[in-house]
Amino acid sequence: MKVLIIAAAALSVAGCALAPSRASLEIEHTSHILQHFGPHPTNYGFQSVGLAAHWRLSRRVYLDLSDGIAFGSCSRGFGDRSDLFQARAGWIFWRR
Repeated sequence: MKVLIIAAAALSVAGCALAPSRASLEIEHTSHILQHFGPHPTNYGFQSVGLAAHWRLSRRVYLDLSDGIAFGSCSRGFGDRSDLFQARAGWIFWRR
């Protein structure tokens, strides 16, 4: 959570709006689709829950920051928890 606060402060100093365009609670499963099929399926994915904030910096540029907890990875043992931070910056090619 402190990563989101620091990022919001940095964006406000840079002249961007402090309040995100959107904030949400996210529940996610992350894995590779091929690990679930075939003769030797593996289970290296993980589940996570966290808060996400989305800033629309211009008509085409956006920034997504999320911070949460990843759990349930079989590679680390079921029930193991770890912090998970993700940052994405992107360019929107087209919109409807």
